[in-house]
Amino acid sequence: MTVAINRYVNWPDWPEGRTAVIAEVGINHGGDEDLAWEMIKSAHLNGADFVKLQSFVTEEFFHPSLSYFDSTKSMELSVDSQRDLFRKAKSEGIKLITTPFDFTSVDMVREFDLPAYKIASMDNDNVPLMRYIAEEKKPVMVSTGMAHMEEIQKVVDVFTEAGNEKLVLLHCVSDYPTKPVDVNLSMMQLYMETFNCPTGLSDHSLGIASALAAVSLGATVIEKHFTLDRNMKGPDHKASLEPGELEAMVKAIR
Repeated sequence: MTVAINRYVNWPDWPEGRTAVIAEVGINHGGDEDLAWEMIKSAHLNGADFVKLQSFVTEEFFHPSLSYFDSTKSMELSVDSQRDLFRKAKSEGIKLITTPFDFTSVDMVREFDLPAYKIASMDNDNVPLMRYIAEEKKPVMVSTGMAHMEEIQKVVDVFTEAGNEKLVLLHCVSDYPTKPVDVNLSMMQLYMETFNCPTGLSDHSLGIASALAAVSLGATVIEKHFTLDRNMKGPDHKASLEPGELEAMVKAIR
């Protein structure tokens, strides 16, 4: 039996009566605050409802002995830089949100009263962090990459126990870029039927075809990585939309 879920949510600061589009700047700025601001402004001007960063203090989740510690640290925005970006975004009417990877980052962004949070696939089994964010009682999107259905049920349970009814499960394939044959959009319907909550797509495939198909299947949220130029250096640029592509996707969705 198909469960009827209202694909459009009625939450403060969210678009009314349509799919929300998130442009994820993420770490494409490479730790450069000025570049991050240019990306944030461009994503906003090209139609994104929300623009998203990734907030982290590298020392809080990677040990300095790890081979990728230094490269991750180089892409970290300082707390002061992030505060500057959130202040500027708020003053210009840009809905800037983030994926916090640690408790310090959650505490830092709390002062900006964000309209939503995102939890990355790597943390969808991090119960203490999920609970800490869920208790904010804000809309939270959780990516399900690499998670089994039993693990996703635990995510739902965390939000239920926290009294947070604003959970959106984002179907996600943790492959950069995701091949079209692997996108498997039917998972969104399975999530709706199984967990009785809004669903969407965190899309790592190239282009916009998968995102548009997801919208036709009832996606509440579409999230795509965003860059100014796919030829820029960094791990996520190749699977990102450029400004003109984001604008085309937004127009097609709406």
